[in-house]
Amino acid sequence: PSAVLGLSLSASSSSLGVSWQAGPGRTQRFRLQLRDQSGVLRNETLLSTATQHTLLDLTPGRLYNVTVVTEAGGLTNSATAAART
Repeated sequence: PSAVLGLSLSASSSSLGVSWQAGPGRTQRFRLQLRDQSGVLRNETLLSTATQHTLLDLTPGRLYNVTVVTEAGGLTNSATAAART
């Protein structure tokens, strides 16, 4: 599968809005991973039609990395972006 296109993050003090466009080819689902310096905090599975998601209840002033993983046929591809709340 292709990685998502145009991955962008919109930060507020306690949330991150995540938006993207599906890349070309087949997508079965998206998996969204949220990380900070301590490791993976959340791992959420989204429908293949999803183009946005909001991560709530985050810590103000912390740097987060968000990875959107495209899954199809047992294969994966990913894109990552970072933002501070």
